[in-house]
Amino acid sequence: MRLRECVFGLVGLLCISSCTSGSDELPQADRTTDTVRTIDPAKAPTLKLGEDLEIVADLPSNLGDQDANFRGFTPDGQLLGTVSLPEKRSGDGVVGGGLIAQTHPVLYDVETTEFTVLDERERAKPTQVPTIVGTRDHVVWMETPETHIASSAFALYSYDRRSKKVTRLYSAIDPGGRMVGGDDLVVAGDTVYFSRFACCRERDRGDAAVYSVPADGSSPAKVLIDGGKFVTLAGDALRYEVKGAGFSRDLTTGETTRLPVSPRVKEPGFCGAELTDSFETLCMGEPGGDEPGEVVNPVLTITEHSGRTTRFTPFPTDSLNNPVPHHVAPVGPWTGVTMTGDGGADRRFLVDLDSRTVKAFPEDSSFDELNAGGTQALVSMNHGTKAWRQVVVRIPPLS
Repeated sequence: MRLRECVFGLVGLLCISSCTSGSDELPQADRTTDTVRTIDPAKAPTLKLGEDLEIVADLPSNLGDQDANFRGFTPDGQLLGTVSLPEKRSGDGVVGGGLIAQTHPVLYDVETTEFTVLDERERAKPTQVPTIVGTRDHVVWMETPETHIASSAFALYSYDRRSKKVTRLYSAIDPGGRMVGGDDLVVAGDTVYFSRFACCRERDRGDAAVYSVPADGSSPAKVLIDGGKFVTLAGDALRYEVKGAGFSRDLTTGETTRLPVSPRVKEPGFCGAELTDSFETLCMGEPGGDEPGEVVNPVLTITEHSGRTTRFTPFPTDSLNNPVPHHVAPVGPWTGVTMTGDGGADRRFLVDLDSRTVKAFPEDSSFDELNAGGTQALVSMNHGTKAWRQVVVRIPPLS
């Protein structure tokens, strides 16, 4: 299992194994029929780029002599990204040592094809930008001089899109490398939320906190939830974990509820469940693999609130890292299911539960982010070279 999954995998686990409700177990759907339909995603036709998938923008791979990498959308449709000089490789082709080039956060306007570099100041040492998120008013990012995801030294910065001012919101360093964090970064309204937690000994894992800080830096960061970590947003709610249990905090009222857990979570072969406004999902496989809790032949079932149930035969995947279907969520008019390839690409499958139509994004493609309206997606394409081709595509209509 890769380091990112080791450190931040519980963010995904929280979303797929628990969800918002007032009880500790997933409520059962109101069943009006016991009919179970089957879909075989292995038979899904692959959507062709430029034909089935209309290209809205073919994104530049560089800004001058710097490599460009795009991460997501702002609510008004601009793209968030970073630029940095290419890393020099040693004789065996592997990057060695520390960072050699400074990474800068950028905004990219698809219509004008113009970059805005948000912060060009000199740093004491080169830093990378693992996370960047944006609203209509601010862009917030994390910087760290470390080369791995679990960063014990990091700082958070905010860019005011109106005044063009950059403000440091928070910084932390733990010379012992015990306290890490800052990668689970979200912005709701005018407030930034993130967590720090102890890694990676079992005895340290209760030492954690969720922080909040105004996006304009008008006051210092403060502890919002003692013991919390792995923050995500779900509508107007902030989700997080405390000692393995999931919670949801309504950001409007402050009311906090415990997220329910599937009653089948302790069964052998369980590989995830979640509840949305429209359906429940359940992933069950067979115990297997090299590590405890791993499953083989995972099967996804979606039960809609009407009671209609759809069972999927195994999705095609070659991933040993994350072989189970996950991140079941609306993608425009479709229901999207993600499968992670062995190279790390998050390939998306589109399902129409009414017609049982299923389509697949190209192999070796990573479905990175949806825009605010759910009409466009940022997709990275691996063509077997050092660089990924990145495009913005229009979500296809139902057919």
